[in-house]
Amino acid sequence: MTGIKDKFTSLHLSTQFFSVNVADGTQSPVLGDGIVQATPSLNLKNVLYVLKFHVSLLSISQFTKQHNCSVTFFPSYCVFQDLTTGRRIGSGHEKGGMYYLDDGVSPTGLTASQPDPTLLWHWRLGYPSLQGFGR
Repeated sequence: MTGIKDKFTSLHLSTQFFSVNVADGTQSPVLGDGIVQATPSLNLKNVLYVLKFHVSLLSISQFTKQHNCSVTFFPSYCVFQDLTTGRRIGSGHEKGGMYYLDDGVSPTGLTASQPDPTLLWHWRLGYPSLQGFGR
C-alpha cells in the first residue's frame, strides 16, 4: 500500500474500494490498485493506492504468495529466496526497526548474482549456524 502515485507502473483507479485507517486515526479511501516496480527485478501486484498514506508498506504474506518465495529476517537485513530454485530474488536492510527493500545489491555490497560463497552454503544447507563455518 502506498500513497505515492509516481511509484505505480500501472494504476487502476476506482471508487469501489474500501477505506483504511491511517496513523493519525482518520480514514482514507483506497483510490485504486496497480503494479509497482519495487526493484529492477521485483514487481508488486495489487498494491493499494491510498492518498493519505505517505509511505509504502509491503505485505509479506501477499509477496511470498505472489512470488513463491520465503523471507528470512536477520537482525540487520532480510533475504527473499525463491522456493523452487533456492535462488535469492531480493534483499532488504533494517533501519530504525523497519526493513527497506534493496535495489539489487546485497547488504555485503555484492550483487545478487554473485553472493558471498559462505552465505550461499549457509542458504543451501538450510540456514545452519554461521559459527560452524568459522566466521
